[in-house]
Amino acid sequence: VISVGAKLVEALLADGRFTVVFRPHPKTGSWSAKARHELAHIQRAIGTAATKEPHAGHRVEVSGDSSRSIVDADVVLCDISAMAMDAIGLDRPLLLLHSADTRMIRELAPEQSLSLEQAGTLLRGQAEELLDTIANLGRSRPSGQQRSLRAKVFGDPALGSATERFIAAAIAVTGPEGRG
Repeated sequence: VISVGAKLVEALLADGRFTVVFRPHPKTGSWSAKARHELAHIQRAIGTAATKEPHAGHRVEVSGDSSRSIVDADVVLCDISAMAMDAIGLDRPLLLLHSADTRMIRELAPEQSLSLEQAGTLLRGQAEELLDTIANLGRSRPSGQQRSLRAKVFGDPALGSATERFIAAAIAVTGPEGRG
């Protein structure tokens, strides 16, 4: 929110290809006056755009199930957080904005990861390139790398497979008689 949030939201709102649904973390702005200021700026920008173009569907979501927001999105833009893991688990295309190199970033396709510094540079001079990347991600399915990460973290998504993995893990810990 602090480093690129407002500029990114403004660029998305100015481009007719996007509907912006912004879901801030409930604690955003609670510990930082700068974050609180940037959050208010983003919310005002979205409110203004929603008033000017009610058919576009721009909105700020602060309640309800965050999973619904992810499932309904064509592409999820977020930082390294639970929302990123939810996007991976729910099989939604993801653009991960980050401040540090992590294992998660290295396991995604290169076009799915952007440092905050890179995003800031693009927004200052080549916003169209960033917006095209976001639009392309929104028109595609999650990358093979993202699907591999999903399988590694969440396992087989088939109904009942998580229960089977849990039972197998419990048996491995407690033994077949449950007496570990």
